[in-house]
Amino acid sequence: MRIAIVDDNHTDRIFLREGLERILLKRNIENSEIHIFNSAEDILEYLKNEQETFFDLIFMDIQMPVMNGYEATRAIRSLDKEYAKNIPI
Repeated sequence: MRIAIVDDNHTDRIFLREGLERILLKRNIENSEIHIFNSAEDILEYLKNEQETFFDLIFMDIQMPVMNGYEATRAIRSLDKEYAKNIPI
């Protein structure tokens, strides 16, 4: 399972990552990856440049500077990649 966390607040990113790690461990979900992004622009750039990789789930902050979570979700959905249209965000 590949999970992305997108949040401009460092404390929130740490809190969410630790919570997710505990849940994954408790449910015996092995080989999971949690990727951290500081902004919507960062994850968009990553998704645009990666050809084969995708996320099973994205946790997106709604209130971020420059591009908010709603705008980022629309931008992800509009990427020319089939998986981007169905990622739970």
